[in-house]
Amino acid sequence: MKSLLMLAICAAVLFAQPVAAEKPPNCKKHSPPRCSRVRDPVCGTNGITFPNECMLCLFNTEYNKGVKILRSGDC
Repeated sequence: MKSLLMLAICAAVLFAQPVAAEKPPNCKKHSPPRCSRVRDPVCGTNGITFPNECMLCLFNTEYNKGVKILRSGDC
């Protein structure tokens, strides 16, 4: 019984999905409202894919939101 429990714990650790770390966008690096049209998508914590980090900053500014970056790439 003890070895079965240890096996289950080890399997859970090995197959666990990594937790995405939220991070605030670097809006000082980007200068909304003149965002680049270069596509470098980021997934916001609101579940919306933004074309790039600058567009997320613009969204936060225009709508007075605090959306962070959940991960790079599409949601």
